Amino acid sequence: MRLMFGPRITTVFASRWKALWWAGGIMLTAYCTIPSADEPTSAADQAAAAQAAKQIDNLNSNLASLNEQSTPD
Repeated sequence: MRLMFGPRITTVFASRWKALWWAGGIMLTAYCTIPSADEPTSAADQAAAAQAAKQIDNLNSNLASLNEQSTPD
């Protein structure tokens, strides 16, 4: 027993029109689910991004200090 979602690939691509409808459905799904780049981000998202940037900077500075300590003179 095969448990798969949607129609079988051989039936989807049996005709060009079915293939076009299938591809259109995929494109519509992508269009509806991916957010626009123009959408303003919320204050919480901006704060989280700033905190992540600070953590990355701290990690980079810690790695740099470790590299300086491990470098033989």
